[in-house]
Formats: sequence, C-alpha cells, structure tokens
Amino acid sequence: MPIGTASTKTPATSVFLSSDGNATFDKLYVHAASQYGGADAGIYGVVGSPTGTADIWHATLTFKTPVSYLGFWWSAADPGNYFTLYSGKQAVVSMNDQTLIDALGPCAGGKNPYCGNPNNGQDKKELFVYVNIYDKGGAGFTSASFDQRAWGGFEFDSLLYNTADPDPIPEPATWSLIGLGLAATGVITRLRPWLRRS
Repeated sequence: MPIGTASTKTPATSVFLSSDGNATFDKLYVHAASQYGGADAGIYGVVGSPTGTADIWHATLTFKTPVSYLGFWWSAADPGNYFTLYSGKQAVVSMNDQTLIDALGPCAGGKNPYCGNPNNGQDKKELFVYVNIYDKGGAGFTSASFDQRAWGGFEFDSLLYNTADPDPIPEPATWSLIGLGLAATGVITRLRPWLRRS
C-alpha cells in the first residue's frame, strides 16, 4: 500500500509495503483492489472482518519525525470505522463514518457524488473520499490509528504526509497591498492615453 510524502514544492513520492523510513504501521492487512478499495496501486489497507484469520481490528501508523499534514483515501466508509490522529499521546483529531456523513451527506437517494467507488462504480451505499488534515498547532502529528469497532472493514489507501510546515497563507494586509497595487496599475493604464494628449 502506498505511503508517500507530499510537498507543495515537489511531487509526492510513494513507497509500497508498510514502511518508508519515517512512517511505519505496527501491523497492516493489505488487500487486492475490490469494490471496497484500491484507489491507487490496486491494493489497500484494511482492518476489521475482511482480514479473516489474520484478525486485525486496529492498525497504528507511527511517524519517526512529526508530520504537518496527513492525507488518505477513506474507502467504503461504514459504521465502526474510527480514525484518530495524535500529537504525542494527545488525540487531536477523531473521525468516524458519521463525521463524513455530517460533512458530505448520506448516500440515500443516489445523488451524492461521494457515494460509490469512483474506479468501478460499485458500492453506491458508502462514502469514498480523500481526507486532508493539516496541523495548525505547530507540534505535528506523531501517529494515527485506524480502528474497526463493529462488523465490517475500515478500508484506506494512498496515504500522503509532509514533515515540512505548510506554506503560509497571506495575511489580509498583504491582500490589501496587492489590491492597492493592482488598482494603481489600472488607474495608470486608463490615464496613460489622456496624459499623452496633454
């Protein structure tokens, strides 16, 4: 399953298996692509009943160096999926399938574009979404847990992270200066023909 690094300055890179040197899973069941997952490389990670005799219901992803960003493809979100992101021992983000439903809407009625596997059109009753989480506190994320707490599976794929601080967003004063500069340019451009006549 790909784990990679993401940057706004360089393309993301991916590695396969369950470690890339900075990010390591304690255990992970890797499944071939199906209606429930496999968005990137034809494989995906899963915890819960699809692991069969491996009986893996919890997987922890640990970062050697804290990360400022974590993104992952959450496939076939169903009851019992729980994702928690930590900074040290402190849980800083907790999500479950209901979090996604509250944000994106349910799959009932068949009109929600997030429902169903976009690769093969199957599993229209569950949400498929890429989740992006940025650290705004500055301490960084040190680990993430993927848990399945009821019958079913928590499928995920295409993990990306970044250890660098996110690019700063310009302050309103910066936008004001840019706007003032553009307005001045517009005025000068409009006055230029009039100034040439005098």
